[in-house]
Amino acid sequence: MQVKQIPDRVRTWGSIFLIFLFPAVAITTPRGMGLIEAVLLVVGLWSLVDTGLRRIFCEAKWVVLAISADLMIAIGSTLFFSLGWNALDYPIRIMIALLFLPLLARARFSSDWLWYGVFAGAIGAAALSLFQHFALDLPRARGFTLEILFGDIGLALGLMALASRGEFIRRRSFWLPYFAFFCGVLTSILSGSRGGWIAMILSAIPLYVYDKKKSRGKSMLVAASGMILLVAAFFIPATQVALRSERVFVEARNYFEANVANTPTGARLEMWKAASLAFREHPVFGVGKYNFSLSIKELENRGQVSPSIAGFNHAHNEILEVMATQGIIGLAGLIMFYLLPLRFFIRNLDAGERHNPYALAGIMLVLCYLDFGLSQVMFAHHLGIAFYAFMVCLLAGLCLKTQEETRAITSQVPEDETVSCV
Repeated sequence: MQVKQIPDRVRTWGSIFLIFLFPAVAITTPRGMGLIEAVLLVVGLWSLVDTGLRRIFCEAKWVVLAISADLMIAIGSTLFFSLGWNALDYPIRIMIALLFLPLLARARFSSDWLWYGVFAGAIGAAALSLFQHFALDLPRARGFTLEILFGDIGLALGLMALASRGEFIRRRSFWLPYFAFFCGVLTSILSGSRGGWIAMILSAIPLYVYDKKKSRGKSMLVAASGMILLVAAFFIPATQVALRSERVFVEARNYFEANVANTPTGARLEMWKAASLAFREHPVFGVGKYNFSLSIKELENRGQVSPSIAGFNHAHNEILEVMATQGIIGLAGLIMFYLLPLRFFIRNLDAGERHNPYALAGIMLVLCYLDFGLSQVMFAHHLGIAFYAFMVCLLAGLCLKTQEETRAITSQVPEDETVSCV
């Protein structure tokens, strides 16, 4: 019995719903990610009965490999350390993101919906942070999650919005990418997530390199304006940026000079030390994905770390966390999780005579997460890993869609041509 293919109308409206709503509600609603996962699972599974899946997944093999490797390593760690199967919750759920590839590659719709979703997410996050900080008098805006996650993802949305400048340059709404960018910066400032600010510099690099020469000055002006906004935050008492920054330097000096680890900065540095010690003792497989707090307890009993970090579950650094809990094998998987999508987006950056804005946004996303991981374990939280994986696959799906449209115009590759994944 032949399975009926997904109707074009269902594919189109399902795609529009997902690519707009995902960036728009991911951090601005309390259950946004759960809704996206449910809808994508239903519509995406239906799209798997379509033809041409081999070529679609082969062309995105680096993205597929990165996400699949995360699941394989998680399964190996679960079996080796006899962990509960709930340890596979996040890796299995992010596999749903791969359904974006076949769903979007063959859909027929205006990809502007993605940018409007990104704009809505960045602007909505800024509005929510203003409300929480000034109306609710919260010292740090947090949305519906942790302050660092909220601020970092809000900044990532603002930076990715800049990738759409070329699409809106001749429209009346040309200002939207810039406004969304400043909203992302504002969200980061009001959340107090200073660790993500290096992403401003990292993201300016691909914007400058891949912009046309006549647009590079504008890219640098936008980046400089964002940095000026960050500097201005130091002189606005309501943001508490200057107070918190000064406290970091004082606490770091006390840690290195007097071994004071019972402050926020001291505790973070002590956790980095604990992660390094755990990796040194268990370099191959680590101590186990969910055993970081147990390893801290053992180190504390031996007098190697301060009791002040007892109860912490994460190392507050993505690389050190993975090295401590999954060893060299986990570190290899993490590098793949970053660099394989980056390779895919770099290879897809050119779309005909112009640069592919979705590939540019993907490059900026990966660079943002590389920075975010220096001060937070983004992938230890459902929102952190899901936003990355889903956005990577969404942008990869749109890159494939661009390729499909190019083939339809040039008739370079017949629909039934056999494709090698090598």
